[in-house]
Amino acid sequence: MAYKRPLSKRQSQIITILWLVFAILFLWKVTLNLFTLVILGLSAFIVFYPIRKSDKQRRR
Repeated sequence: MAYKRPLSKRQSQIITILWLVFAILFLWKVTLNLFTLVILGLSAFIVFYPIRKSDKQRRR
């Protein structure tokens, strides 16, 4: 997926902080089992893959 403009460092930081807040609240409310770990892993992939891709594009 080609991005028109990469995310700025500030945008990446805000998205990361919001995901961390979500993850902490999610883990606080549910019991820890394999399903919850899979959900957190998938959400991390969905959030951090575009950030990583944007960072690579910004470095070029």
